Amino acid sequence: MMAPGPNGSAWKTRPQQRLERRATDMAENDQAFKLLEDGDEFALSAGQGGFRLRNKSEGTCAELQDEDAERFRADYEELRTRSPDWAPDQVLAQLWDQGGYGWLAKEEGEAP
Repeated sequence: MMAPGPNGSAWKTRPQQRLERRATDMAENDQAFKLLEDGDEFALSAGQGGFRLRNKSEGTCAELQDEDAERFRADYEELRTRSPDWAPDQVLAQLWDQGGYGWLAKEEGEAP
């Protein structure tokens, strides 16, 4: 907890302000994406001509655009066709790990 400043209000440090700004930017950007799959560990959204694959437990996100988005769509559709009974976390974890999309991830709120 922060100590009150001279006028009685709590001052925010620059890192706190940056984190709050990033969280606000992410929330506004999230509105442009439609949630396709949501599990306990992973989530997949589509929008703005690409995909967003989130690893919730690690707080990371892969923003997939252009060729990466096209490759992801093909991999995702193939995996969904081969394993229609898999839960969202199973499908998305497979793509994250074996599909290699985890390598494209950045900490959430970081510029792509």
